[in-house]
Amino acid sequence: MISPNSVAVLPFTNMSGHIDNEYFSDGITEEIINRLAQVQGIYVTARTSSFSFQGKNLDVRQIGKKLNVAYILEGSVRRAGNKVRIAAQLVNTQQGFHEFSEVYDRDLQDVLGVQDEIALLIANKLKDELINLPLKMPFTTSYPKNAQAYDWYLQANHILYNCTPQDFPKAEKLYQKITEIEPDYAPAYSGLARCFLYYAAIQAFPPKEAFAKAKAYALKALELDSTLIDGHISYLGCTFWQNWDIDTALLHINKTIQKIPGSAEIHAGHAMLLLVNERFEEALASMKLAIQLDPFSPHVRHRAGVAYYCMERYHEAIAEFFQELDIAGRNDTQFKIAWCKIFLGQYDEALEILNATEEHPHQIIAHDTAKGYLYAQAGNVAQAKFWLDKALEKIHRKEIHFGEYNAAIVYMLRKDETKLWQVLEHTLNNKVPVALFTPVDPLWQPIKDDPRFKKLIAKNLRSNTTEIQTNTQEGFQIDLTQILYAEAEDNYCHLVYFGAKGTVKQKLLRLPLKDLETQLDQDTFIRTHRSFIVNLHHEWQLAGKSKHYYFKLPMLKKTVPLARSKEKKVLEKFKSRVV
Repeated sequence: MISPNSVAVLPFTNMSGHIDNEYFSDGITEEIINRLAQVQGIYVTARTSSFSFQGKNLDVRQIGKKLNVAYILEGSVRRAGNKVRIAAQLVNTQQGFHEFSEVYDRDLQDVLGVQDEIALLIANKLKDELINLPLKMPFTTSYPKNAQAYDWYLQANHILYNCTPQDFPKAEKLYQKITEIEPDYAPAYSGLARCFLYYAAIQAFPPKEAFAKAKAYALKALELDSTLIDGHISYLGCTFWQNWDIDTALLHINKTIQKIPGSAEIHAGHAMLLLVNERFEEALASMKLAIQLDPFSPHVRHRAGVAYYCMERYHEAIAEFFQELDIAGRNDTQFKIAWCKIFLGQYDEALEILNATEEHPHQIIAHDTAKGYLYAQAGNVAQAKFWLDKALEKIHRKEIHFGEYNAAIVYMLRKDETKLWQVLEHTLNNKVPVALFTPVDPLWQPIKDDPRFKKLIAKNLRSNTTEIQTNTQEGFQIDLTQILYAEAEDNYCHLVYFGAKGTVKQKLLRLPLKDLETQLDQDTFIRTHRSFIVNLHHEWQLAGKSKHYYFKLPMLKKTVPLARSKEKKVLEKFKSRVV
């Protein structure tokens, strides 16, 4: 069903007569998309999906059907020196008629942020046409004083979106030039943050140094403009990939979603955070929203494939990876499909893909390591040994980019436990970014139940992991964020929590509810009834009416009562929570 408040902004046509001005018309389009993404009640298709129709002569009704939107905004940009003319039309995709058609003539010279002004005018007009209710428009206050600075900004963005990694230093230089003449222009700093995040990911710089610069630039951008989408994404990237501080990242991203509800990239990032935290069903819900907002984004489809892969739903993962390839696949997409086929037992097909796929210099798991894993899974000991030995030789010669991570996999398959735990501990302690998905990556299945593996994960990735002390000798180790609620039963209590793959599980603990309560975080957990404690960290829904309230979650059949005597305190905490 199409939402009546959904819209896609198609790339504005460059009418300037020169392809070199393409970045300018694309930049105007991006400004409008970014503005609309901040407005509660408007669902705007993300840039990647909108731009997938660039240069295609399709009827807007066809495009509306493909993107599942009620309105299409299309237009053109003509630039001649300091003169700019922008034409914009809002089209109803059901009937095909124009809701409005406007032309804006502006002079670039001496006009404060003229391109931003035009984008804001169109976005306000669009908002008025789509929604009758008055809405606050929390648009950025980042307007450049210098037209040249904004021109450089659009050029730099164009490089990041459309060019190869080798071109990223060109974008970095342009962002740096902007900060020299416009030191208060927040988007330039968020652009620099994105550059250094990428450098850290591919280890083009020492990761520690690159992350430090990325974080400093992201914080500077948010200090100047707290509503900047790219600033929030870059800050989250640092918190997630450098610090592995999933709890802080989740808190920040939930607050960000409240301010900027329409960003597909933020919802996809939210899904990845939830995935690493083993909150699989919630991760899928966020990913589905990201796909709704950006159905033709190869990046979103890739992350959806990764989510299904980590949940061991390999057929669905392969389907998402093929969707990605139909758009514009990454260099490692076929490689991901090969891993799914390994775990499905389709070894010949997996090997065919590995042999046909060129190894990328920044690939996380080397082909030789993958082939060794494949043959080990298939039970071919001799071939497994051949490829694992070959991988280890390359690691020792430093010919494999992420050598330490690959070495841990090799030692695991060779059952060399001393070296395995030594290398894996060093990798996790150093927070090597590629190891962040270790808790949920199926390739670590051979050791996932080993207490040493669980201890390493708890130490490095589960800051909320604790051991609940019971009235027996046996404790129960759990990540507190996974607990949904606890229910008293005589001198015992039932702990209901998210288990592996997002399934809801129960554990009967031999201790009274009051003794469990003392071991839980009082900022997150609250007694709602003499027999129930609830974890407000989750997205509980309040139902019923005063004096008969109760809490419910979509994945639970059982509801949790709210006692009258606790109503005031619990409701105050419930309304002020951040989930």
